[in-house]
Amino acid sequence: MRAFLAGACMRRLVAAAVLCLAVAAPALAASNPALWKVRDADTTVYLFGTIHAMKEGVQWHFPALDKALTASGTLYIEAADINPKTLQPLVVKYGLDPAHPLSGKLGKQEIALLKQAATELGIHGGMTTLNMMKPWLAGITIASAPLIKAGYDPKLGVDKQLQARFEQAGKPIKGLESAKQQILFLSQLPESVQLKLLQKSLHEYAHADTMLTRLVHAWKRGDTKALARTIV
Repeated sequence: MRAFLAGACMRRLVAAAVLCLAVAAPALAASNPALWKVRDADTTVYLFGTIHAMKEGVQWHFPALDKALTASGTLYIEAADINPKTLQPLVVKYGLDPAHPLSGKLGKQEIALLKQAATELGIHGGMTTLNMMKPWLAGITIASAPLIKAGYDPKLGVDKQLQARFEQAGKPIKGLESAKQQILFLSQLPESVQLKLLQKSLHEYAHADTMLTRLVHAWKRGDTKALARTIV
């Protein structure tokens, strides 16, 4: 049996943002992302780190990868059921808390930063929208918004492209987690941890594009040492 296991590769907070968006970067002249092969007497598993969103036209395929995809009978990805129809009701249920607005959990300086982020990032509904969110969702929204503005599209993400390829070939696709499991993990974090994630987003969103561009350049080169430095 041959299986292809694709997993996310990104910073800690933005790794969570797979639920809403993720990261990408312009194409390089050549692509050679890291691909591992593990096997025993009757099973071969290919391991491939992925990026959850891309700009149009980014090229990341290479011969060894295509050969592994063709040889594999099953695709395992982080979550096979992530789409707006499944995410929206979960985000509403576990991510919104209008009875306990964010403004009551933050200091004056942080509230000012939140208002500034809402304006600069053009978040729909501005501060009013963010104020209804639990800290984890506000943090993800602020982390993701710069990528949306820069033109990164989750529909073009590596996971989505791999999934489409296996669907076209009639091969099974399995998720290691579900969208609900990921949402529940975030919503059940202690509020103090959620607030730290939000604060991190508020201080880093202005540099998110540059930071993630470096990450994806390292990913496309297969530079695992650079990746390790970037995601710490």
